[in-house]
This record gives sequence, structure tokens and C-alpha cells, in this order.
Amino acid sequence: MVSITGEREKRSPRIRSDAESHSGHALPMNMMNTNRSATLLTTASLFLLLMTVTVVVRNQVFGGVSPHSLLPLSVLTVVISGALYRVPYDLDARANGYVLRGVALMLGCYAVLNYPSYSLPDGLPTAHAVARYMAFASAVMALWRPAFALLPILYTTWRKAVDIESTGIDVSPTDYMPVLEVGWILLVAFLSIRLVQIVRVLEPGQKSTLYLWTLIAAIGAHFGNYFYSGVAKLLLDGGASSWVLENNTANIMLASWQAGFLPIAAWPAFAQGVSEVVQDHVVVINALVLAGQLLSVLFIARPALIIALTVFYDLMHLTIYALSGIFFWKWIILNLLIIGAVSKLPLQRFDLPTKVIGVSFTLIGWMFFFTARLGWYDTASLKDIYVEAVDKRGRVFRVPSNYYLNSSLTFTQGRLLPYWDGHFSGVDSLGSTKSYSQMKRLGRCDPELVPRERALDFSSLEGFVLRHHEWGIHHADASGLVHYDRFPHHVWSNPWLFEEFAQLDKREVAGFRVVVESKCLTWKDGRLSQQVVSRDQSSGVNTNGQ
Repeated sequence: MVSITGEREKRSPRIRSDAESHSGHALPMNMMNTNRSATLLTTASLFLLLMTVTVVVRNQVFGGVSPHSLLPLSVLTVVISGALYRVPYDLDARANGYVLRGVALMLGCYAVLNYPSYSLPDGLPTAHAVARYMAFASAVMALWRPAFALLPILYTTWRKAVDIESTGIDVSPTDYMPVLEVGWILLVAFLSIRLVQIVRVLEPGQKSTLYLWTLIAAIGAHFGNYFYSGVAKLLLDGGASSWVLENNTANIMLASWQAGFLPIAAWPAFAQGVSEVVQDHVVVINALVLAGQLLSVLFIARPALIIALTVFYDLMHLTIYALSGIFFWKWIILNLLIIGAVSKLPLQRFDLPTKVIGVSFTLIGWMFFFTARLGWYDTASLKDIYVEAVDKRGRVFRVPSNYYLNSSLTFTQGRLLPYWDGHFSGVDSLGSTKSYSQMKRLGRCDPELVPRERALDFSSLEGFVLRHHEWGIHHADASGLVHYDRFPHHVWSNPWLFEEFAQLDKREVAGFRVVVESKCLTWKDGRLSQQVVSRDQSSGVNTNGQ
């Protein structure tokens, strides 16, 4: 038995039954099987109860926080963590602790770097700064005790809710929520299993089994992001094989270059060469990606296969970054933690119940946790919405998405207007579409457009742009520069493509305007060529030279 302080109590040698003592033989096989079945059933019941608590509490505490309540809730969370400080990392759960410590530390660092890039009511900037550093301090404490991982996890989801409320700009949770889900599952397990031990319910062997099942459940929930992204590709309206056989994945390089994200855009000839190599092998590349995503439901059944597949995923993420600028760095770190954790397991293979749990959480985790479904066709097009800054001398600068800091991802994705009359129909972030017919039409630059029944509504977006500029002026350095690249973005604008704007004294900006261009893209003589099909521009907003 283990006490709440983690000290192991001495166990008496196993006492043989009277039958064993007199006969010298072990218990009959049928009795042993009955005992094993009863223990398995009890363990399974505890696991289901643990997962129920995990989901119910998650739904109550994730999100739904106002700017005024962020600090009080952070303080309350630290108090709760302090009350639970005697719960240690269990020696039977080294792998679980490895992942939870890593997740907490990553989120704590993220909290410090992810400062709010918007104005807050008087007194709240200091309160929010305190909450950020409390999250980091708790993350450091989580290296010692699991309960302190509570604030880094909750602060991340709370801050996203505050960002959205404060800016009016919605932000996708895809890059961070899977990390929170894994950390949350493991954290609740540490606290709950310790509580069960206090009431002396666990039998020998049950504790290590519960920890293993919890780890595999967390990995399964994460693998569901890959599996259902593969399923999303199979379910595209062009047919199950259309994504593999007809999707030109290299097209994302065109869109990301035009939008200013492509990391290798500084070397145009090299970028075109890479694009041609991808196009020449696109069916093989697509098949490998799809197979890797769908195999997650099978590979989770064996430790060595989990490690191999997770390595493949990280290589895939690094390739995606090189070809598009989309950097799933949080997923990459989580995957590295999973690799390290699984390598610590003293198992060559899992038993049947563990396999069932892994497969089940990969398949049905979406019912309880956030699950990404990343499946679309990549087209040689872009519905390009961007902001132009005009300085006092009349010079025009394209503003990189990174400039908008907390909201940069939404500017990257271009999801900024309530409707798109007169522009590409069904075309989303970086030229992606889920319409097979639109994908084919865009290949000929003969796209379907949304009927133009009304003028585009730029009012809300222009208001945000002006408010953000005012915030930037108050937080610029002595030269009037805003160091927006020193921020934990999900997608980084290529700094070499926006050097002039980066060096522009933001106090010299006289106004902004929003531009929307629906355009077809292609390579031509080592350069990016564009054909603008439709264009709109806002009337602009004046900064009054502030």
C-alpha cells in the first residue's frame, strides 16, 4: 500500500491458503482465473469512473472566463494545487509523469511568451501579468508535484477565451487543444488514483494497470487527431481515392508564398524546384500521409509501433512547416514527450485490455475531447485578405499576419469577414477547399464565385485593426518598432518578406485599409505568378498620426 505522501508501506509476504499449506500446491486454475476476472472487472470499472470524472470536470472548467476573472481563478487554482501538494508522482507512473511534466513546462513557457496584445481596463494589465507568471511558476512546481500542472493547463484555455472576448476575433483551437487534453487526462489520473488509494480500494497490480490504461487513453485521444484527419480525406466529395490520386499537395506552397509564410521563399528557384519534386511524387507522398494517419488506430496496440508512428508524425509536421510555414510546434513537442514516455514502459507488447482501450480512445475520443479533422483539397489559388499600412509619405506596406499577435492565426487563415460576396466560393485557408468541383475549376482558373448581392462588410475588421495599432503604439520600443516575431505563433510570417514593414516606425503610419483578392497562382520562370479574378478594398481608417 502507498500512503498519500508516496512512502511505500511494508508488505507482508504472501500468505498461502490452508489448502496450499497442507497440499503444497497452488490454487486451482479455475479459481485463479475467477480472481483475475474479478480484478480486471474492478479495474475496468475504476478506469471508466476515472474517465467520467475527467470528462465531466473538463467540461466545467475549460473556457468561459472573462478578463476580470482570470486572476482570481488563477489564484484559486494555485490554492487548490497547494492543497493537493502531498500527491506525488507515483513510481508506478514514470511514463505518465514524464509527459505531464513536459506538457506543464511547455504551457508555462507559452503563458509567459503569449502576452495579451490588446488593451485591458485599468488595473487588469498588471493582474494578467501576475496570472501569466503564476502559470509559469506553477509549471516549474509541476516538475515536483503533479497538482501544480493544473494552472498551466487551465490558464491556456482561459486565456484563449479572454483573447477572443477582448479582440472580437475568433481563434482556432487546433494547435493547442490536443496538448491540453493529454495533460488533463494524465493530471486527473494522478489525483484520482491517489484518492482511491486513500480509501484502500486498490489491490496489488491495479494501480500500475490504471496508470498504463490512462497513458494509452491519452495517447489514443491524441492519435484521434491524425486518424480523423485521414478519415476526413476519405470523405471528401470527390470520392475516397480523390485526395490521394488528385490532390496536388504542392499547391500549398504557392498559397503560402503569396500570403507571406513560405520559409524558403527567399530562394525562388529552390522553392520552385522543391515544388516540382513534390508534384512529381505527389501520389506517393499523399498515400504515405494518409496511411500514416489511418494506421494510428492499429499502431497504438504496440509500444514500438507507437514510437515509430509518432516519429513519422513529427517528420510530417516539419515537412509541412518547410512547405507552408504552418508550424505545429506544440504537437511536435507533445509527440516527443510521447516517444520518451512509451520508451520508458517495461513492456514489449500490450495485453488485450490495454489494446482495446488504445483503439477505443482513438476511435471514440472525439465524443469527449477535441479532435481535429484536417482534410481538404489544396488548390492553386488564394482568397487573399490582408491589411495594407499607408505611412505619412504615402508609402504602402503589406502588413504580415504576425503583427496581430494573439489573433495572428486567424489572419493567417483569412477567416475575417462575415460573408464573401463576389469572391471564391468554398475556398478557405491557404486555398483549401472541400469541394471537388471547385478544386477542378480552380485548376483551370475558372472558379465558382459567391454571387455579389451586397458589399463586403469591413467595419468590424477595420475597428480591430485600428485598436490593435493604438495598442502597438503604446507598446512599441523607442524607435517605434513592434517586435511581433518574438511571439509563440502557430504560423510565422517569413521575416525576409516583410523587412520594410518590420523596420517601419509605427508612429509614422497614417492609415490602414483591408484588401481582398481572389486569385489563381502558378510558377513562371522561377517566380510566383498571380491572376486576380476578383478584388475589393475597404475605404480605410485614419490613425490621425498617433
